[in-house]
Amino acid sequence: MKIFNADFGLNQLNQNRELLCRLLNKFVDDYHSAPSDLLNMIENQQWDSAVLTIHTIKGISGNLGLEQLYEMTNTFEMEAKAQQLSPVHLEQMTRIITETITDIKHFIQSDDAPKTANSVPADATDNL
Repeated sequence: MKIFNADFGLNQLNQNRELLCRLLNKFVDDYHSAPSDLLNMIENQQWDSAVLTIHTIKGISGNLGLEQLYEMTNTFEMEAKAQQLSPVHLEQMTRIITETITDIKHFIQSDDAPKTANSVPADATDNL
């Protein structure tokens, strides 16, 4: 199972790379702090909020091809509903979110990412 299945994500969006990159950037912005947010929710017994957060991450990750994160949140959602999500699980989530964000950034910066009119080639700045 891949951390990020770019082919799946692109298929979901009719091969629209620019849209996929925008959605991936939004995911990174919105959920990079999810593990610490979830830890706070659990420590404060805010289980409904934790379940909602995990459920949202599960849906987004499933739609964008973030396979490992989807599988993990699928399991963790059930555990959160039973109020049995542990700090060890949150450590696993932190690791997988970090790996997912690394893969996302690599994809966005790679040749697979869209080239926009505002993009400046890396070698164009050498003469500045």
